[in-house]
Amino acid sequence: MSNTVLEEDKNNLQELSLSAGIDLIALRTKYNTIDNNRATQIYRESSTSTSSYTAPQSSTVLDSYHICKTCMGKGTIKVLYNKHMVVEKECSECLGESIVRTPDK
Repeated sequence: MSNTVLEEDKNNLQELSLSAGIDLIALRTKYNTIDNNRATQIYRESSTSTSSYTAPQSSTVLDSYHICKTCMGKGTIKVLYNKHMVVEKECSECLGESIVRTPDK
């Protein structure tokens, strides 16, 4: 990069620092000193490390339930009453439970 571009960038950062109340130039120099090789090494270590947590197997009991599509899981629906009033009623599909059991196949 040319020096004029760096100077413009530095001037813009100084203006932003004044308006934000944060020393953006100091932050830039702090985080520019991070060694890319070290950052890559840290990323590889975190992505290849074995975790003690294992995802549970799918439960056949829970697989038979889903969120009610009529009330979108709220348990209530809004119904137009007498052409100008909106009344909130219990969902007739899930009976206010928000969850519907899928019939066994």
